[in-house]
Amino acid sequence: MNRNDSGVRAHVLRAWLLSSLLILLGAGVEAEAGSLSIGWNAPVVNADGTPLTDLASYRVYLGTSAPACPGTPFRTVTSSTTTPPSGQTVSTVVTGLTAGTTYFARITAVDSAGNESTCTPAASGVAQGDFGVTPSASTNFGSVTTGTAVDRAFTVQNTSAATISGTATVAPPFSVVSGGPFTVAAGASQTVTVRFQPTTTGTFASNVVFTVGSDSVSRSVSGTGTASTTVTLSVTKNGTGSGDVTSAPAGIACGATCSVSLPAGTQVTLTASPTSGSTFTGWSGPCSGTATCSVMVNAGTTVTAMFTLATQQAPAPVASSLSPATAVAGSAGVTITVNGSGFVASSVARWDGASRATTVVSATQLSFDISASDLTTARSVPVSVFTPAPGGGTSAALTFTISAPPPSAGEIVIDNANAGVQDWAGGRTFSGRWCQSNATGQFGPDSLVSCGHRRDTYRWTPSIQAAGDYDVYVWWATSRNRSTRVPITVVSAGGTSTRIFNQRAGGGQWVLHGRYAFIPGTSGYVETSDANGSAGADAVRLVPAAAPQSSLAPPPPSGWSAGGLVAAFAFKATSGATVAGSSGNRNIGTTQSTEHDVAGTSSTGAGWTRPTSSLVPSWIRAERIAIHRRRRSSSAGRRT
Repeated sequence: MNRNDSGVRAHVLRAWLLSSLLILLGAGVEAEAGSLSIGWNAPVVNADGTPLTDLASYRVYLGTSAPACPGTPFRTVTSSTTTPPSGQTVSTVVTGLTAGTTYFARITAVDSAGNESTCTPAASGVAQGDFGVTPSASTNFGSVTTGTAVDRAFTVQNTSAATISGTATVAPPFSVVSGGPFTVAAGASQTVTVRFQPTTTGTFASNVVFTVGSDSVSRSVSGTGTASTTVTLSVTKNGTGSGDVTSAPAGIACGATCSVSLPAGTQVTLTASPTSGSTFTGWSGPCSGTATCSVMVNAGTTVTAMFTLATQQAPAPVASSLSPATAVAGSAGVTITVNGSGFVASSVARWDGASRATTVVSATQLSFDISASDLTTARSVPVSVFTPAPGGGTSAALTFTISAPPPSAGEIVIDNANAGVQDWAGGRTFSGRWCQSNATGQFGPDSLVSCGHRRDTYRWTPSIQAAGDYDVYVWWATSRNRSTRVPITVVSAGGTSTRIFNQRAGGGQWVLHGRYAFIPGTSGYVETSDANGSAGADAVRLVPAAAPQSSLAPPPPSGWSAGGLVAAFAFKATSGATVAGSSGNRNIGTTQSTEHDVAGTSSTGAGWTRPTSSLVPSWIRAERIAIHRRRRSSSAGRRT
């Protein structure tokens, strides 16, 4: 394509560049990384004079002398518009140049098809620096004794119009100790500190490289490491424990003396000795492990010894007594004190094998609380003290006894006799074999278990002082070996009542059998057997009912004659009166010449008297006594 290059005018805007971008900031600063700002007027017509409508980009040819144009290399600048307006100025900044060097630029325009115009005449300008570093000459750190250090400062100065960020790096035995990386505002400066710290003798050289983006400045550094006539060996101690470190040859006794001056090149052996209760866990620095530390001291050297407090073994706890050691079933909660020895802060009391919140009072005493829910049933509860590892352990158990509540007024409680004892006077008798049981939750000191061959019975016979209704309770000790169908029979004035109980559960407490009527004497009893498998025998309890019903016959109702009544007791007819005995559904009427008198013959019942309880014969058993109309006549009553 034929392009008219008269529409492309390239030139370096020297006055603008010198006042804004490339002016040198700060006297004496050598700016080695530079840039050049180039500007030109955009073309507006094609070579044939038609309006330019497909401008794509520009090519900038740059060199330290007039560059070949067109040719290579070149930098591409994209046009902001395909149709530049008249008078549009285009500019770009070329970086990565050498500050202070004169550069020549030529420009061409390129359309969207890739056609390139002819070149502009060359224009020149001097690249100005973006940042500088002082000192600019090589820095010599001089002679430095091995094991010591010398620092030198370098200043990074921002000579551009924008904030710059960069880094400073150098190879050992030199190092950048501060200031790199750096961020410096326009016109500002920052100090970068470089350290020379030789560990061996010799002469060393390197370069400190300051880098900002793609630009970098290098400063050479050098130094000599020399041996000293004396060096210092120091020992430090760390850790939770304690101990001493000694040296051979002598000089370190740390303890008190933890550093020593030695001729350079001295071989030293260090030995660590932990104090009682601590362990030596190793060296750090030029040595490691837990053996002795052998080190050649050519420069100042520090060795660290680590001591750790040994794990303390807790003593085994010993529980010797409880206070209190007993409580009554159904009582309120209580605080129990355990006396003993070997208690530590981590010790806990265990109630029936379970840990309880514990207050450790001292090495010989601790306490814990039990609630009313722990005291619902009579039983023996093991109490021990546990101390966790290391050391520690579980003490032997003490026994806390929860006893059954004592009988209240009028109650009758019969506990089992010792195994093999027939106690007729105490109302405790048996058949077959009954052995002492190890089941838990017994009433009193022990309980019994059947040990025959399902032919064993155990009977409790109370001595009733006052006739009336009694609530009969039974108590057994729970065992997984017991039958789930243990029969317990109550024989009372009203007959025989048998109930089945599961003795694998629910023991250690009074369990109601039922309410029954008893008459004075020893005609009633409670009995269990092993007819359905292993059975326990422990205790029975008879409690007078809250509203007792008399076991004696009331007087006949008004207006009834003796000959027209049936009674549960046997009576003798006098003065022509007759009564009939009743047992269940039976009416039996025969003459009874002795026993109790029922006086009076009035058909209205006047003059009838009720026998006193002391006259009720022992062979009369009745749960409910009443006089009612007889269904058939009978001449007299008889015993039932």
